[in-house]
Amino acid sequence: PEAEIVITELKEDSALSLLPPGAIEHSALQMEAASESATAVTQSQTVSALPLIDNVVERTPESLVAEVNFDPNKDVFLQQHRFKGHPLLPVVVGTESLIEAALTLDGGRHSSVTVSNLEIQNGLRFLTDDPQIGRLRATAGAAGTTVSLTSDFYNSKGRLLLADRPYLKGGVSFDDQPPQIQMPVPET
Repeated sequence: PEAEIVITELKEDSALSLLPPGAIEHSALQMEAASESATAVTQSQTVSALPLIDNVVERTPESLVAEVNFDPNKDVFLQQHRFKGHPLLPVVVGTESLIEAALTLDGGRHSSVTVSNLEIQNGLRFLTDDPQIGRLRATAGAAGTTVSLTSDFYNSKGRLLLADRPYLKGGVSFDDQPPQIQMPVPET
């Protein structure tokens, strides 16, 4: 398969605005349908409306711990994204999991998402065909939500080498208005 590159605009505040075509609208429509009779989306409705998060382990008004089961035998994005013959979690999927954790903590629906200060700390590589549990930790703050993705790191023989190895970290904020993207028109 060919590599995909998403070109985004870096604003003056170095925020990276990501609006995957159809993804936000699709999640918002699912969440709207799930919450027609309520003003806020409940924990179980949010998890069922979001494709990556499998389980919310812990939740307070300011924080959330959720799990994602990444399975190289079932997840097409892992079967098609490989490094040295082994599945490697695509950064865009990891970023989507950060967004889903922040959205689950926030409990609402929004028309735009901004991911800022995204740090790729390690690559989540699968040395066997065994599933790995990714842990998402989200903490709400005044400027948005900070979210990290970690997972236990095992060697090819299944021995735990490092618990909660960090993979991705970033800030996620939401707005009810789409971002104003100002780009110069390319000269032809």
